[in-house]
Amino acid sequence: YRVKHSELSGLMYVGESGSEGGVRQRVGLGLSAGVNESDRHTGDKHGAARPLRQITEIAGGNMEVSVTTPPISSNRRHRRAIEATLVAVCRREIGWTPMVQLNREPTKHVSDHSSGLHQELTNIAERSSYTVPSWQPWRDVTAPNWLGLDWTDTRPLSERDTIDSNGVHAFRLWQRDQTGDRWSQAIQEMGTTGSISSRLFNLQNEYGDDVRFSVVALDGLSTDTQRQSRELSDVRHDLIGAHYLVAGIPPKAQF
Repeated sequence: YRVKHSELSGLMYVGESGSEGGVRQRVGLGLSAGVNESDRHTGDKHGAARPLRQITEIAGGNMEVSVTTPPISSNRRHRRAIEATLVAVCRREIGWTPMVQLNREPTKHVSDHSSGLHQELTNIAERSSYTVPSWQPWRDVTAPNWLGLDWTDTRPLSERDTIDSNGVHAFRLWQRDQTGDRWSQAIQEMGTTGSISSRLFNLQNEYGDDVRFSVVALDGLSTDTQRQSRELSDVRHDLIGAHYLVAGIPPKAQF
């Protein structure tokens, strides 16, 4: 499901539900109740309810929701991959993450409630999002410049000690396909880490010496721990979303 504001551009939130009560309980009862203040106790159980309500309190307008239930969404891994893909596509198309995604609270940073409020909220959403990659190329998930990022040369995990381990990194891991003469278009695992040496060591123990990997250093991250955590989630959404669009499946070890 996706939430938009009647007057603000872009999306406010993207979510999924696999609970017994389904989207009716998650959105129709939990989220709607919190946004409309009909039952704050129930509504605030949904993490997006309070920041969405705060936006309407200062900016007016209404929150609107639409839902979809593709057959594959009954599969938890696919459902979560679809959610990540929708966030990634939203970021690609409008330049920032849905406004209250990952417990973001843009109204806390508003300085002027009287003029230019809608533009200020948009600016806050853009500043709180990690830089959107170029997505060129995006169809070759093992390319050295996938999504416009500067990935290291591909090498086996047995050579993990040859990379510079300083900083925060994104990584991707894959195996040769059955033909043995090209690389598979399905990633085994991808993610982000502040300790690439330790992560690659653990991956080598799990997958063996011959599995291939490459990494990219992530620049411009916030020094604030909470904000950086959200930025790293933005990166993971971009990677998982692009992969899902290409391969039609989430990375094999994801979710």
